[in-house]
Order: sequence, then structure tokens, then C-alpha cells
Amino acid sequence: DDTFNWCLPEGDRGNVFLFCRYAGYDQNSLVNNVPESAWGPAFVYISEWAFQWSDYITRTTGLLTKNVRFIDFDGMSMFNMNKEIGRRDSAAMKLTDDVYPQLLRA
Repeated sequence: DDTFNWCLPEGDRGNVFLFCRYAGYDQNSLVNNVPESAWGPAFVYISEWAFQWSDYITRTTGLLTKNVRFIDFDGMSMFNMNKEIGRRDSAAMKLTDDVYPQLLRA
């Protein structure tokens, strides 16, 4: 499945990338099967993983390493997006922005 892919394209240097294909998963099923109480901790866990890799690569190479997220909306419409996912993601991003200000999104 290519819905969510994290990668380190250069292994020991460079950036940590996330490629997310929104049309690749059933948003309604995700909302119905993942309790809201688990959403924030899961988001923080993923952000921690990305931060740890970025920090490790920066410290071992001396090169500033960033976390980059590419979101692909191909095949999606604003009308069929689940608004609850947007609300949960927004709340989770606020949690991670407090903990990891260096990962703030542009």
C-alpha cells in the first residue's frame, strides 16, 4: 500500500520525507475505527519518529536536516473529505507544534 510512505532518500544525510496519498484510504472507516483518544498520541508518535531521525542525521553529519511532508490530493474532492479527520488532525498538530516547534508546517 502506498497511502503513507516515510523515507530517508539518502540514508545518512538529507531530509526525512512523508508522502501521503489521501485518496488511498477510507477516511470514514478510519474515523469510525480509531477512537479520538488515540488520534493525538498516534500523531505525536509519528512526529517523534520523524524528529528523532532528523535530529540523528543532523548530529551525525553536521548538516541541518528537515522533515518534509508531501500530501497528494489527486482523486479527492473537497466535498468528499471527512471533516472529522480535519478536526482531529488540526488538534493533533497543535499538540506536536507545542512539543516540536522546529517541525512547524509552512
